[in-house]
Amino acid sequence: MISPQTNANNPNLPWGHRHCPNCSSTLLVRPESVRFFARYEGDVILFMLCDCCANKYEQLSQKHKQIFRDDCLQTIRHGNLPPEMWACTTYLAVHMNLGDYAGAVEHGIHGMDRSAYEALIRAHEACLFVNGLPVPWQPFPQQASVQSTNHAHPIQLNEGNSK
Repeated sequence: MISPQTNANNPNLPWGHRHCPNCSSTLLVRPESVRFFARYEGDVILFMLCDCCANKYEQLSQKHKQIFRDDCLQTIRHGNLPPEMWACTTYLAVHMNLGDYAGAVEHGIHGMDRSAYEALIRAHEACLFVNGLPVPWQPFPQQASVQSTNHAHPIQLNEGNSK
């Protein structure tokens, strides 16, 4: 049995910890860790960095930030760890876990299948029930309001479905 203090995906990581997609160090995911995001329909993937890499990232020029973001995305896609072990989650997962970033990386979207996920993120508004609690859904806010709040920077997914 996995203890509540242990990560469900990897018992060697504490609850809510993931690997930095830049340096592979372990970090506790939290809202302040988000540095950039990738839009996907009404949802986004939120990428988090450890404090050291976040400080380096903030010092980069816009051109070098884009290279840094692309490198992190490639690490997550093709790295030596499963994708769920990297410090990233989605807006929907955070929303479904009532704003808890540790819960978002641990529980994700609570086992929702791909077709239900795709339908939901395209909806203008909906109501989900997570563990019996109603969770209202609206698509991710416009980019400008997010950047001013979280200091996050967008990344292009370079896939036909990204927005």
